[in-house]
Amino acid sequence: MLNNKIITKNKYTQISIPINIESNNNLSGFQQEINKIIINESEKSINYSNDYEVKRYKLKHYYFKLHLMFYDNINNLYSESYNNIGFTNNDINNNSDSFINSYLLISLYDNYDSNNQNLIINNFVSKKPNGNSILPMFIGDPGYRINIPNYYLESTTGDTLTGYTKFMFYNAKNGKYILFYNQNNSSLSTEERFYFKTIINKTNKTWDFPDDIISHFFSSELNIYQEIEAVDYIDKINTMNDNFINKKQQYPNGYIFNIDDGKYTNIIE
Repeated sequence: MLNNKIITKNKYTQISIPINIESNNNLSGFQQEINKIIINESEKSINYSNDYEVKRYKLKHYYFKLHLMFYDNINNLYSESYNNIGFTNNDINNNSDSFINSYLLISLYDNYDSNNQNLIINNFVSKKPNGNSILPMFIGDPGYRINIPNYYLESTTGDTLTGYTKFMFYNAKNGKYILFYNQNNSSLSTEERFYFKTIINKTNKTWDFPDDIISHFFSSELNIYQEIEAVDYIDKINTMNDNFINKKQQYPNGYIFNIDDGKYTNIIE
């Protein structure tokens, strides 16, 4: 094993950080210390650094299943099937690119009103273990534990926080998001229809949907239903997300950069 050093300097100090260099180039564990030093030294010379640390919280229910209820246009009903949103059995059984690149987006907000809300965290679940659209979320499964920023946890002094969760499924086959609604809020005409009240327990480090989860003797479940009526709202979501998520990169046609207009061309002037 070889020993090497990273030396960093600023106006005030010189810091020497010993790093072990192994044959497998494994630097795990050192990055945290490097980041810590950078933050500490930055605070001495520039403005205070924001705290983006997170804590991992687990779902309150040990055996939990999330049912993605997609709408079947032909039979006019909801069911747990990816066929309802355009995936063939061949896509599902052979894990086509469009199927494995689709994912569930779980977004936690501090409010359900989009005019007065802050996004706390996005969590992604891409694993689809079964042919049907039932996602088991047990210990070790994606989505069972979520990362919650410290600044949000410390925003109140109480033992619990109330947030609001919105579910969307990204269909990589057509590049569109599918929005889900809360059946218990289906009679509402406000955006609360699309949110699930989420209780975060800071003492037990758990999160839960107390008003909407169906509890059985050994397990619990939550049904979320594809929204098909709020067409304008769904179009707005996809228009906004298309600006910065899943946007196919456009490469320049030429190879010569024009400093006047910022474009590329093949013509030599």
